[in-house]
Amino acid sequence: MINIRTATLDDIPQMVVLYEKALKREANPNYIRTSIENYPVFVAENDGIIIGFVYTRKFSPDILEIANILLDASARGEGIGQQLLEHVEASATRYDAIILVNSTLYTEADDKRDASNFYLKCGYSVILQTSGSKVFSKSLKP
Repeated sequence: MINIRTATLDDIPQMVVLYEKALKREANPNYIRTSIENYPVFVAENDGIIIGFVYTRKFSPDILEIANILLDASARGEGIGQQLLEHVEASATRYDAIILVNSTLYTEADDKRDASNFYLKCGYSVILQTSGSKVFSKSLKP
């Protein structure tokens, strides 16, 4: 059974392993630590194993940025990514909006793909587009 919960500092080693496995580049544990200590960060776990996470940072005093959302390839298509985003949105009560960047220019990952349809399905709008990246936003206020 999948459990979505607030990340703790004890989750960092598993998050680093998942990050490095999926993205084929070194993770920065201190960056993840800072996010956990200051901003909404959630993990998805299955039988105690982290299979996905989302961590955030402040973009501006009223805008939260999704710094990274990542799922193990075996966990995609199960609605877990959407649940992670919903947890961030529900916890971001002091922010007016969320912003994120989706880029296909990171080529280290074997299965990196454009996640635009996923973000659109989750209620995000494209506010800027370049040849390889899209910036999405979602208002958290009515």
